This record gives sequence, C-alpha cells and structure tokens, in this order.
Amino acid sequence: LASPHEAAPRLASFDPSAVAPFIGVGLFTFTGHDSTVAVVLSMGERKGEYSSILLALATAGVGVILAYALACAVLYGDETQGNILLSVDGGLAAGLKACMSVAVLFSLPVKMFPASQIVEEALFTHDTAAGEGA
Repeated sequence: LASPHEAAPRLASFDPSAVAPFIGVGLFTFTGHDSTVAVVLSMGERKGEYSSILLALATAGVGVILAYALACAVLYGDETQGNILLSVDGGLAAGLKACMSVAVLFSLPVKMFPASQIVEEALFTHDTAAGEGA
C-alpha cells in the first residue's frame, strides 16, 4: 500500500499505435482454429491419426514458443515487453512479421475448402432421377 505522501501509480493512457499489433497478433493466434475441419475431412481413412499428429505438432509448437520466449527474456532482461514481438526490432522483427503474414496467407485456401465444397455441391449437383423419365 502506498503511504499518504506517495503519489498513486498512473494508469497508462490508450495508445492508438498498439491497436494494429494487437489485431495482427490476435488474427495470427486464432488463424488455425477453423482449419481443423478441412484437415480432418481431407484425411480420409487416416482420420484416426489426427490426434497423434495434433499432439506432436502442439508439443513442437509449444517448445518453439517457450524457447523463443526464454531467449527474449535472457537477451532483453527487464526490458522484455508483454508482447515479446514488440521487444524485437530491426530486420529480425520484419522477418518474423513477414513469416506470420505468409502463414496467414497460405492458410486461407485450407480454410475456404469446406465452404467451396458446400457451394459447389449446391450449385453443380444435378438431380439425375428427375431427368431419367424423359
């Protein structure tokens, strides 16, 4: 508790420059969630292997994230920001942001695959039973 003679800590005011990184990181974080349906549907008879593949990839992904976070904490020390990517600057930061953008870009066809199948089926399936009597 602060003594009556100490000033209360000030809350940081809203910083508009933080909105774009917040949205970008949020989009990247949740970009793979809706790809699950397309991946499982495309696995065919191997659907039973999905859980083991997901576990292996999640373990590897968490390991890479923890290693990166540890490296930033060691390299930047007390200056490490809450969003670790904001601690990195220069060419490395630009490279990381480019990799994130490419990952999101190439995930879009996978996400659109189930929707395109539904639309194609609705538009291009013909009722062959109705035309058989003619």
